Amino acid sequence: MAFVTANAGVKVNIKSQPDAFWTHIQLSTNWFRVAVPDLYTSIVLPDPSNSAVRTVTYGQSSQNIKSSTERITENSQTKLTCTVTAGDILQKYKVNTFRL
Repeated sequence: MAFVTANAGVKVNIKSQPDAFWTHIQLSTNWFRVAVPDLYTSIVLPDPSNSAVRTVTYGQSSQNIKSSTERITENSQTKLTCTVTAGDILQKYKVNTFRL
């Protein structure tokens, strides 16, 4: 079992095996749109030479958030940390750093 936390202390219980979950997180730019198309419209790397920054456009199931720009600040074998640097998510929520 794996957990996802944010700096506000929210924990989400992930029912997938940690290795499978981690593989899909690493492939999230392509996989999230396929797995949850109504939640993610696109995840793009504005500068392909810099995979640490990505722009997310959320789908119709995301009523409160339509876009965000994220900067991956840590990407190790079992830990991913990203900080939201732009988008309406910053006006809706006080949390801007997520750790997986």
